[in-house]
Amino acid sequence: MTRRRVLLVAASALFLVLMSCRCVPRRPVEELACIPVPQPESNDVAIRWFDRGALVFVPAGEFPMGVEGGADNPKHQILLDDFWIHKTEVTNGMYGACVAAGGCTVPGPDASLPDFTNPALVDHAVVGVTWSQADTYCKWIEGRLPTEAEWEKAALGTDGRPFPWGAELPDCDRINFQQCVRQLTHVLAYPDGASPYGGLDFSGDAFEWASDWYKATYYSESPAQNPPGPDAGEMRVLRGGSFESNTDEVRPTTRFSDNPLAVRADLGFRCVVPGAASFSPPCEIPSTIGRPYTPRQLVAGEEPACEPPPIDISPVPWCLKKQAFANVNPNGAEITFPGGSNCNLEGDVFACTGEQETSFDIQACTSCIPPAAEPIDEQPSCPARYALDETRCICRFTGSIENGCTTCPSPSTFSMLYVPVPEQQCCQEQPPSTNVGRALPRCDPGYVLYKDCNCIGRLPAEPEAVTECMTITVSFPHCGPRELPPGGCAEQACQSPSSWDSSQCCCAIRGKCQ
Repeated sequence: MTRRRVLLVAASALFLVLMSCRCVPRRPVEELACIPVPQPESNDVAIRWFDRGALVFVPAGEFPMGVEGGADNPKHQILLDDFWIHKTEVTNGMYGACVAAGGCTVPGPDASLPDFTNPALVDHAVVGVTWSQADTYCKWIEGRLPTEAEWEKAALGTDGRPFPWGAELPDCDRINFQQCVRQLTHVLAYPDGASPYGGLDFSGDAFEWASDWYKATYYSESPAQNPPGPDAGEMRVLRGGSFESNTDEVRPTTRFSDNPLAVRADLGFRCVVPGAASFSPPCEIPSTIGRPYTPRQLVAGEEPACEPPPIDISPVPWCLKKQAFANVNPNGAEITFPGGSNCNLEGDVFACTGEQETSFDIQACTSCIPPAAEPIDEQPSCPARYALDETRCICRFTGSIENGCTTCPSPSTFSMLYVPVPEQQCCQEQPPSTNVGRALPRCDPGYVLYKDCNCIGRLPAEPEAVTECMTITVSFPHCGPRELPPGGCAEQACQSPSSWDSSQCCCAIRGKCQ
């Protein structure tokens, strides 16, 4: 046997050994040492992926897909291989890194879409992306879009429950739906709505692209193991419902579809990463201060952090020389007048004028500022197996990768200052690729960069105001003689020196309506 053939056989044997070894990180999420262990239990393992998103593990096995008697989703058993899937929808921050690196294109364009570059929305789901844009991002992180079978199992598990958390109907504490807050929210805002594997927002917040073409009869035609979806079609599958959806629409078994070129303000995605268990831990991760912060808007029944002053506005209609007026005293409220209204501030009161017996609506709001956040006194920290490098504000992996059980993304794929090197089973300094420079997000969802150094879960900044608003109708009176209605007319307030004349149903001075 030649030397070349011997080397080839040895290399093949080594490859088979590595492929037969399942590398799974220990809990908690941050402990990412790669060791051969049995298949993880449901919701027991998660890893931090290179796009700063967390992946949750979905074990191999059967699950009941669909519902009894479903028109396009009849119940049937499906067997899937194991896989990893994003714990949350892909965020603006995660997607923005792909755009900055030139790997993705910007969402939209559509003026109705949220600004994905807005720092306040960095941890909200990215929306307004077409199917192709979502597919491109998933490939950029060495993943793919989930099949609808994978998506449904990740959402519901294997026990036939109707919702990710169980059998109870959804409410505003578990998910963002049915106009609870009327917009997208932080991707970590609803932990009580988690799936059996720890995934969030599988119901509500934003619809999500699946990889499949939509076909109404596919469930009766699909293979029983790892169904890939139809070979072709006109519409792509959507799942999950949105912040505007009703209870039926947020059932993860419900199938939706749309044009793959659709750009919508309620449509995002998440990715599957097959085989992610065999990847090495990141060599560097940001140091953190505090726990993740997940602000979200108040919903019905929640108590605000402070009580805005009550709104006390009662418009006063009056007449002067047959001209209709109405006085509006804000009493401390901020007032927004509609376009075309004729109102002028005179002292502390707005004097409005308009056509007799007409009206318009104003928006009145009051606000308060909650107590300021406590000063930050915590020190930056690192998870187990990582050591703090204070000069660079990072945590460097110091653990060992045991038993040779690891594979790594190509250094040309991810621009990390330090990358794991399989041959040496350690982290070795290696410069980023020159052909694909990936500016990865600095901080995980729930954290923001603090003083250009550590990732912090709560900034010691001025808290946001709590605001309450109400709509108030401003009505103009009748100011001239008219035929009295049956039973007379209702008395109205008059501006001095005029007084109410019930016989003429007007404000009058010396018998003359003003």
